[in-house]
Amino acid sequence: MNYICQTCGKEHKGTPRDIGFQRPAEYFSVPPTERDSRCKLTKDWCVIDDSRFFIRGILFIRILDVADQFGWGAWAEVAQRDFEIYYTNYDKDGSSIPAFVGTLSGEPPGYAGLDGHQVRIQLGTSKDRPEFTLVPSEHLLYREQQNGITLHRVAEILHSVFPNDYPDPTNA
Repeated sequence: MNYICQTCGKEHKGTPRDIGFQRPAEYFSVPPTERDSRCKLTKDWCVIDDSRFFIRGILFIRILDVADQFGWGAWAEVAQRDFEIYYTNYDKDGSSIPAFVGTLSGEPPGYAGLDGHQVRIQLGTSKDRPEFTLVPSEHLLYREQQNGITLHRVAEILHSVFPNDYPDPTNA
């Protein structure tokens, strides 16, 4: 099975190994007619009302069956000082900068209760988005991030997000 990448527009072999969100959830709480004046948005960061700061990162999950990982492209709200560190080091290698904490903005489908969950944020190279790691909890995604998932679970995730494009693996 092949898929068309929503980022580059090209066809890739296999199934997607990541799903991302283009904007933080709070962006949608700003009325559409006010977004241009109240929101500064790029593909990697968002500032709302010059007082709320969001960065885009990835929650990686090991895939146990193969030497690969699945990634949830997510947004986290961070303190202004942490945003300034991120912004200052945006085009540099930030992997030696100590991790900081943020809170998730929104939640992936099938993972209710993650909005506002704390994450540890580690900056990476200028070519990589920051890596988000959930702080310890009983949440399913925390357990998956710690223990990994199977290819069957990846198929379940893809079906839950794109039911018309990926068959239900429980009916296979």
